[in-house]
Amino acid sequence: MNTTYVLEVTYCLTAEARRRICRETGEMPVDEQRVYFDLREATPEQREQILRVAKVDRDGTVFIQWGRYENAPRFDSEPTLEQLVEVCRQYADEQDKEERAHLAQAIEEKIEMIRRAIQKHDPSLHSHLLLHGSRLKRARELGIDTTPYNNALKEYKQLQPQFREEENQRLEELRKEQERAEMAKVEERKRREAEKLAWIKQHGSELLRRAVAAGHDCDRRYLLERAAMEYPGFVLDYNETADWRERSCPTINALNERDEVLKAHPDVRCSIVWLTSEPSNAFDHYDEPAAPGDPDMPYCVYDENAPEREAIIVVDPTYNGKYLVK
Repeated sequence: MNTTYVLEVTYCLTAEARRRICRETGEMPVDEQRVYFDLREATPEQREQILRVAKVDRDGTVFIQWGRYENAPRFDSEPTLEQLVEVCRQYADEQDKEERAHLAQAIEEKIEMIRRAIQKHDPSLHSHLLLHGSRLKRARELGIDTTPYNNALKEYKQLQPQFREEENQRLEELRKEQERAEMAKVEERKRREAEKLAWIKQHGSELLRRAVAAGHDCDRRYLLERAAMEYPGFVLDYNETADWRERSCPTINALNERDEVLKAHPDVRCSIVWLTSEPSNAFDHYDEPAAPGDPDMPYCVYDENAPEREAIIVVDPTYNGKYLVK
């Protein structure tokens, strides 16, 4: 078995010691110094204090480095074994004090996190709630009572089956709620489609009735015809090109118009705004133009040069989220 008994210690000279040595020898020593000790010459008690600070590398070299430069002890001369042992004791005690405070705080934080998890009935025992076994062991070595942490964790673990059952019930209820919501959407789509077909049958133009009967998608045509009948003078912003900002102090005409809309359609939302971009609903380049002989339709081509103006905006759920603008 290969062994080593040499202890390598890094230390610093005091400023006064460096000046003294320079006066005596004419040579200015470097601040950082090294000294070597034979560990066999130390008592078991002394070696215990040394090993609280010393590190051992893979080849068995025992050495002491004090971390940051400012932490290194300063001596007026090369330290004796007794001086080194005392410095090691003081340094280790201070390090233990700091570590004890940090561990105690960490344990309190973990306990508080576990308490919050219990209050939330969290079914997942997350890793961030746990304190590593080595840290718990070190806490006990430093005299920290870990019983409150152990008790809190034990309580949480005992409640896990209950919390998981509650979570399963919650997820099942959520699934049913989503299923009900989806069914409601399907029913709403069916209702809207039935309403659409009924309106087309009763009020639609010949072109619209025949096109729908032939299975064509005529949603734009249907909404435009219906808007022309129910909201004369308004433009259905099918292409969603309209934009606006808040209108301050509207005109009396706008207020009257708004009142008339709400009187005729009490279930809609109607606002007076300052229009900054005009609405449009003309066919885009993917659609065929209207056929010759097509009944008059309020097709509106987007006009980017139109001046800003006061306008009435109507939100009617019948029109699938499209705004009506006048």
